[in-house]
Amino acid sequence: MANESGSGAAWFLVGAALGAGLGVLFAPRSGEETREALGEWLRERRDQGSEFLEKMKEKIPEKKEKIVNAYRAGRHAYEESGAKS
Repeated sequence: MANESGSGAAWFLVGAALGAGLGVLFAPRSGEETREALGEWLRERRDQGSEFLEKMKEKIPEKKEKIVNAYRAGRHAYEESGAKS
């Protein structure tokens, strides 16, 4: 069963890549225009990715601190409940 679903996913990816390739080949734009548009699209995605990484760099220490505090509170509560037993 797992092999069949993996095979279906692989065929889907092959079909998607083939469709994308055919779409580029038969596009109404010239090759130069297509390359420029693709380059612009890639630059936008790179910029968005950079912005996302910057946001994550800011948020990770906050999240880490919350996780550490929750762990410490849980460990403290566990130790107290063990001392009462």
